[in-house]
Amino acid sequence: MVGFYAMRVRGPHSIVAQRALVRQTVRKPREDSGILMGIPAAKRGFTLIELMIVVTILAVIIAVAVPSLIRSRTAANEGATVGTLRTTATFQAVFKTQIEVDQDGNGVGEYALLGELSSELALRPATNRIASPIYMSQQFNTGGNTGNGVASKCGFYYRLYLSNATPGDPYATGTDKELGGNSAIGGSLPDPMAISRQETAYALYAWPMELRVTGNRCFFSSQSAEIYFCRMLATTYDNISAAPTANAAYESGQPVFRGRIASGATVGNDNNHWFPAGG
Repeated sequence: MVGFYAMRVRGPHSIVAQRALVRQTVRKPREDSGILMGIPAAKRGFTLIELMIVVTILAVIIAVAVPSLIRSRTAANEGATVGTLRTTATFQAVFKTQIEVDQDGNGVGEYALLGELSSELALRPATNRIASPIYMSQQFNTGGNTGNGVASKCGFYYRLYLSNATPGDPYATGTDKELGGNSAIGGSLPDPMAISRQETAYALYAWPMELRVTGNRCFFSSQSAEIYFCRMLATTYDNISAAPTANAAYESGQPVFRGRIASGATVGNDNNHWFPAGG
């Protein structure tokens, strides 16, 4: 009898065997991670919740990283611009000392146009001679009399003003477009008043191509080699058509080349406050 019951317990149809079979059947899909509801694991996609989590994480990363990248880019562009203005001031002093341009033949050199520094323009007045060696890179080409007097470099535009004064307009200014040696005026000499002021002063501005993206400040330099900046809180400059005027950085009511540079509490002719760049 004992053997008979033992056989029944161990038999395939015993209650113990059936329960074991049920447990094995229930456990098997969990043990086989490759099968879920008949779909292979390699072919399963993400659930909606998983996708939402990924999108949220990416949004957080972008929100943190992008502003930092823009700040780094604008800081780098502005630093390069200050360096370029300092280099330009040095080259202007050399250009003038070397008397590359002496339109009235008095032995005193005049300051250069941007295109003359890059050897894009023939030296004034309408000669066939260009500056050699080249002072600055061709990034300072402005297009001469067919251009707009604007060069570009490292996310900033540059425009240089020289006097184009006449007795009737003593504070008139000109850029590469108006004063270039290959200009439409045929290279005729400016008024002696203009030449005299070209021997003593120039005004150079640099402003961002795209405000808050390539830069946040506008910069100014002159024959003094001091560099100033404004944050453009009153008047903004962020494209070629919205460029600073020649007298923008001079104290309100003061003429270009002859007036004081606005600094600190005083405002410029553009109503912006200008500050020394330092360094």
